[in-house]
Amino acid sequence: MDNIQSLEQLERPQLISETKDVVGFDLGHGDTSAARVSATGGRVQPLELVKGTKVIPTALGTRTDGSIVIGKDAFRQDVKDSVQQFKSAKVNDPQVSVALRTFVNEAVNRLRTNNSTIAFNPTTLMVFGCPSAWSDAQRLAYGSLLSGQVSNMQAMLVRESRAAFITMKEEKQLNSSEIRESVLIIDLGSSTTDFTFVWDLDPGELPVGNVYSLGASLIEHQLLKIALQASPERKAIEQWLQQHSGEYHRTVWKFREAKEDYFRDPSALQPGPPIEINMTYWSNPDQPLKLEAKLTADDFEKALDTPQEALGASPISWRARFRADLQASSRNIQELTGAPPRIVILTGGAARMDFIEEITKEVFPSPSSVRRAPEPEHTISIGLALAGSIRYRTQSFLKEINELINTGVVDDVIHKRMDSFAQAIADAVANDTTERFFLPEFLSWRSSGEGTLRDIAENISNRMEAWHNSEEGHKHILEALTGWYRQIENDLHKITAPICIKYNLDADVLDIPKAPFDPAHSNPTTDPEEVLFGTARIIMSAVLGAISFVVSSLLFGGGIVLLTPTGPLGVIVAGVVLWIFGETAKELAIERVMDMNLPRLVRQMYPRSFLESNVRRQASKADGEIHTEIMKSILGGYPEKDPDREKKERQAKENQDKIVQEISNGVEEALKQRAGEASVLII
Repeated sequence: MDNIQSLEQLERPQLISETKDVVGFDLGHGDTSAARVSATGGRVQPLELVKGTKVIPTALGTRTDGSIVIGKDAFRQDVKDSVQQFKSAKVNDPQVSVALRTFVNEAVNRLRTNNSTIAFNPTTLMVFGCPSAWSDAQRLAYGSLLSGQVSNMQAMLVRESRAAFITMKEEKQLNSSEIRESVLIIDLGSSTTDFTFVWDLDPGELPVGNVYSLGASLIEHQLLKIALQASPERKAIEQWLQQHSGEYHRTVWKFREAKEDYFRDPSALQPGPPIEINMTYWSNPDQPLKLEAKLTADDFEKALDTPQEALGASPISWRARFRADLQASSRNIQELTGAPPRIVILTGGAARMDFIEEITKEVFPSPSSVRRAPEPEHTISIGLALAGSIRYRTQSFLKEINELINTGVVDDVIHKRMDSFAQAIADAVANDTTERFFLPEFLSWRSSGEGTLRDIAENISNRMEAWHNSEEGHKHILEALTGWYRQIENDLHKITAPICIKYNLDADVLDIPKAPFDPAHSNPTTDPEEVLFGTARIIMSAVLGAISFVVSSLLFGGGIVLLTPTGPLGVIVAGVVLWIFGETAKELAIERVMDMNLPRLVRQMYPRSFLESNVRRQASKADGEIHTEIMKSILGGYPEKDPDREKKERQAKENQDKIVQEISNGVEEALKQRAGEASVLII
């Protein structure tokens, strides 16, 4: 619980009224940029991280004199050690955490030096971005580390896909009629290409490219390979670069610059002079190694079209991998919504390459609208700054939602519908138990040569528990809860709609998502991991948590005594005993008979059809008892003549409170998240 509260403080901080400036800090795998906006809104201004430079490579170096340098300076000749691509969720790794801390400290110091109008004190809000696909624990660890480097300021953590979405909206690339449409955001970075699908403001990471990393840096590495293959000193240079990280990163940087020069205007080399790269490595003062490359248009196209093992089990080229990932994202969205995305946004520095937009338009033709962010390398930092400003300006709206939640209104709604919940659970568990569990077990007992009647009771109980904990069992129960969930949706809408209208929002903006397990859903599922959107996943997990409690604690944990002769299973077993032994059974102790291993001849004394009809008749009584017991275990209502009535009523109250709390926590968290997403619409 403490982790969730800490993450909430990072992602939904309470900002002080004196907040003046918001700085969006986009620490990317390949590049870092920053932007500033007033807390009260206005024009966003990209900031200089290094004098005269607003975008720097995410690189860190140590010079021979021990001083720390960042950006392009990390590729200077006098840098002995350098590191790149250290942005990672593995902040417990000292190599990652030290690099992140050092880089952020240096970058913030440069911002402070180059932007004297920003106070960089408690009146400043620093907004950091993080990949949208990272888990809660990863976001918390990463955000805590970064915010710790600016402890004298306020800090906030925002998903990068949300930042891109906000930038496109604020820069009028998404108009008011499109803001709640289906939007695919493709963030092409140096190390990865991330696909985020936003549907009605709710973001979800598409399961595309998770096995490999389609980053633009692979292109310059491929260009380096091409140059090395043509060099007569290839082996010696490769060995030198492996031993000297500073030289290696400096070399890769030169090829990255060449890549950016080419894709800025590919026609310049068709025809035109090649791009020359000349590197000297002083392995021997008298005879240094030299790498001389003359890169033509064919070399750049070859770098895109050469199969690479890093991009798939079967080597595939960068261009082909990008197309395949686009097609995979298209299939995922089609399965989810039945239609292609209305809008496709290209962001990240690599989005400037013209072929990216060309391929995207081929995969997503009209009516999809493909749009490249105006300044793709600044899209995230601008969006981060805007997200912080929106947070400040909409605190009254967000505060009103929190105050509403704190009144306990969600608990009241869930509690009011507990009768529907209990009815649905009881129906799902009690219906069809005869054919699914009782009859198969008795028929197996009839045909086998061993096994007692008590074994039947235990086997039935074990089968029921295993099934209700299985995916099929969850699906069965969740589908039964569809009507109950729709009641919750309607009840909450009546409560949140007035707040939406007060802030000039559509009345349904704060509606909780449609149930992913609803058979009417476009892509129904019972597995939270298969639920794309965060708010739906949160609620789905909460409902499943309540179901698990009912199954594990109430049905099979002793709450309803299914395994004893006096319980519902005992009704069936006693009925079979009477049927087999007739009047004699009345004089036998049923407990004794249940532990007898009856010979097969006795088991098969009567035809199978007789056993089936008898079990069905007795089981129908048990179904009713199971249904009644489930209802009472959640809602109470035990008869006054029950000697344990007071204890059972108290337990039922505890059970109901546990279920209400489990579901309510999920709904409240989803409402808070939804309010944060909807705040972008207010101004």
